[in-house]
Amino acid sequence: LGVASSLGAYPIAIALDVQHLLAERTRRDARHDVTAASARPDPKRTAILVVDDSLTNRTLERNMLASLGYAVDVAVDGREAWAKLQQTPYDLLVTDVQMPEMDGLELTRRVRADPQLRQLPVILVTSRGRQSDVELGAAAGADEYLVKGQFDQDKLLQAVERHLFGRPAAARPGGTRA
Repeated sequence: LGVASSLGAYPIAIALDVQHLLAERTRRDARHDVTAASARPDPKRTAILVVDDSLTNRTLERNMLASLGYAVDVAVDGREAWAKLQQTPYDLLVTDVQMPEMDGLELTRRVRADPQLRQLPVILVTSRGRQSDVELGAAAGADEYLVKGQFDQDKLLQAVERHLFGRPAAARPGGTRA
């Protein structure tokens, strides 16, 4: 290293205790890893069921969550989702409201009525954004209500983290705690 000024160039020597710096970094990283591991479940062991009759929405949500390491399963409607919920344990349910066969509100009501599933967090993602729709979602037992028209991936990811990792939900534009 060197320093130049109007008076000339002067060499500078920096003495670093590399072993000490590496050891300190390793200790700090280990503390961070333990804290992070205790605060967040391993995404690879976190199963999410995404339910939407729209192939585009279903694929978008699945790919977004899978890219973060979550194990993501999909269903095309509430009836298929209900069958999967009876067979496979999931940590979170993300569902559309308007679907054929069984809509997301009925699916949510069934989840809440089932003693083995009632604690499953449910996030409704729908195009229905009126206050009365949000109230229907809350009455069905949804934990969160996101409106597709105001939807962006960060809102879904924040909702997923709140419900998987125990962070308190906060009302956000386009994302309403039901």
